[in-house]
Amino acid sequence: MIVIITGSVGSGKSTKIKSLFDRYGGAGVWLPAVTQHQTRIGQDLTDLCSGRRAAYTRRTGALPPHWQEAARLDTMSFSRQGQRLLHSALQAARCGDGPLFIDEIGPLELMGHGAAPLIPQIKAQTRRLIFLAIRTSCLDAAIGLFALRPGCVLHLD
Repeated sequence: MIVIITGSVGSGKSTKIKSLFDRYGGAGVWLPAVTQHQTRIGQDLTDLCSGRRAAYTRRTGALPPHWQEAARLDTMSFSRQGQRLLHSALQAARCGDGPLFIDEIGPLELMGHGAAPLIPQIKAQTRRLIFLAIRTSCLDAAIGLFALRPGCVLHLD
């Protein structure tokens, strides 16, 4: 069954994903916000199984030295290191049978990047509980593009 957690940026989707993982275990990826001087500048990606963490997104004005960009969407840059960790974490997570968490499906996935290539394989695991965090602004497009049939949609806005 697919459970969608939806809301706008900053509504608590990532916090809900992490609390559900802490309660039920499983595998997947979590994208906590990174702030600097109380301003959100991006997200780090954490492999929920191994605890490995990598910088995933940063605003283009806040890129650290030696940043290797894999993609750019408006003012957000996505790192190569974060993309590699995303793919390795989700590939490894496909082998389990506990709940699977993907935080988050957003504009990058709607363009076919990020977690998008793995979603059909993950969705095919019909006996598994899958939690997807999806921005409200991307919800209808993601449901259509990935042919999602959620059993439950939790709106955080």
